[in-house]
Amino acid sequence: MTHPIFAKWPAQHPDRLQLFSAPTPNGVKVGMLNDRLADREWIIDEGYSIADMSLLGWVRNLIGFYDAAEIVGFARFEHVQRWLDAGLARPGVQRGLEVTAA
Repeated sequence: MTHPIFAKWPAQHPDRLQLFSAPTPNGVKVGMLNDRLADREWIIDEGYSIADMSLLGWVRNLIGFYDAAEIVGFARFEHVQRWLDAGLARPGVQRGLEVTAA
């Protein structure tokens, strides 16, 4: 397979590539997150929390760094897309991304 994720994934762990193959555990996880976010803005009802903070990076890297949006079918997860956009737009998240980009 020639998807860019395979160039970034450690060659010494070919068995772990299945994590990003359809049907993927990550696709299932993103689907579960999508279901959770269907009727709420953030993962926990009380608002933006450590749960959101911890998963924002995972989802961002899954579709960004690993370029696996197509592999997991990210386009079908509209609630996760909305949540990711809202999370990445937060001023604190923006500052954190600027620090790590430097």
